Amino acid sequence: EEVIRIFGYSKIPNEAPHITVMPPAKNQALHLRRAIRGFFVSQAFQEEVNLSLLSETLLSKSAFTACDQVLTLQNPINDDYAVLRPFLLPGLLHNLARNQLIEMKDWKSFELGKVFSKQGDQVREQLALMAVYSTRDKSFYQLKGVIERFFKDMKISCSWAPSAPSFAYPGRSVTALAGDTAVGTLAEIHPQILDSFKIHGSVSVFEAFVQDLSVAPKGSSMVQPLNRNPEALLDLSILVDETLPLATVEQQIRSIEGAWLKELK
Repeated sequence: EEVIRIFGYSKIPNEAPHITVMPPAKNQALHLRRAIRGFFVSQAFQEEVNLSLLSETLLSKSAFTACDQVLTLQNPINDDYAVLRPFLLPGLLHNLARNQLIEMKDWKSFELGKVFSKQGDQVREQLALMAVYSTRDKSFYQLKGVIERFFKDMKISCSWAPSAPSFAYPGRSVTALAGDTAVGTLAEIHPQILDSFKIHGSVSVFEAFVQDLSVAPKGSSMVQPLNRNPEALLDLSILVDETLPLATVEQQIRSIEGAWLKELK
């Protein structure tokens, strides 16, 4: 300050220094987690944060079959925190059961959390997503509509294929495929599992790994002008066999689509 005073304040140019500021690189993983949270919150889902430790009893009640992949603690605090969770379902069902003790109503929640499994001598840690939808009846179709909007929001084009996870009601579970890659599983929980947790109503879940969602091929958004002519909506009902997968029906319709078919959902 003394040097500038002697040199003369009037001799110092009245200009702001030029500084080049480079924006930081976009954190794709953080952006994806925020997008997932933002979507489910916008759909009135409550976010849950559960501990990564749970009891063997809670795990067995959730019909987890890959017991050789479970990581067990050698010196747990007590039996309620004896294993590292291999998936998010036990904690979410446990919370749902406790909430139903207070009030029986529709319940929507999700969790983004780490799950752990044993792969040979290695420990595998993954960030998983699970959404729970509980209603008095037909929760599977309501959650399916939410997940279809989720994939559309994530710009992931998916098809559905039959699947059979251990915790699912027979015939009410599907796998979401982006191309040939599985990116998630949608299933209605088996009634025996609900009875073990003393849960009433119909409960469906969607399970996915964030890594699979991040590498799934993304579509592009196209901006189109508004249609100046009003739309004419027409509902068509098709009778098919109960065992025929919906994906087969959609594939058949798309195989004969013409210029007039703009969207099928």
